Amino acid sequence: MNNKDNISYNVNDNAKKNTDNQANEANEEGEDTIKVDRQALIKQLNILGISTQGLYIVLVGVLLNIRYVEWNKIKTLDSLNETNYTENIEDLTYLPKLTNRLFLFSTVIFLFINYDAYMTAVNASSEQRDQQIISDTGSNLLAIILILFGTIINFRTLNRT
Repeated sequence: MNNKDNISYNVNDNAKKNTDNQANEANEEGEDTIKVDRQALIKQLNILGISTQGLYIVLVGVLLNIRYVEWNKIKTLDSLNETNYTENIEDLTYLPKLTNRLFLFSTVIFLFINYDAYMTAVNASSEQRDQQIISDTGSNLLAIILILFGTIINFRTLNRT
């Protein structure tokens, strides 16, 4: 009787161990999923932070361009009205080159972001691979490359003068 109780206990104990092992395996798989999701979220957060910095650079460039346009407006008004107000303000002829460098830098930032998105889509496992996402990220990558080429051409033009 004592032996029978031990067998019964051992069977129940083994069943409990199997259930615990399955739960642990499921939990570990869940933890892996959570870790992957967490890692993906951390990566996304980093990309958003870098994107924000790139947008700030673009914003500074736009504000400097506005300042340059206003300065040119004052120069034109001086010529039209035969006045010399521009003598009292700073010479801003350097701003187009500076803003172009800012735009070039921010374009490179977005190029790396789009390249990473494209490579992530291309290297996705077969279950997660989506041709539409690959096509979209490829189009985004091509667009930013073309913008980069345009910015480089503008950079070369500005630096010849």
